[in-house]
Amino acid sequence: GPNFFKISNLIQHEHVVAICYLLASIQRNLGIWRLHE
Repeated sequence: GPNFFKISNLIQHEHVVAICYLLASIQRNLGIWRLHE
């Protein structure tokens, strides 16, 4: 029912946040690595 859709949307939102955070930390690490070169 509706609860399943709520849970599904919540899980998707959590994944989007996690992916954005992961990409941001990768970009930061690449920036630091380039500065060290």
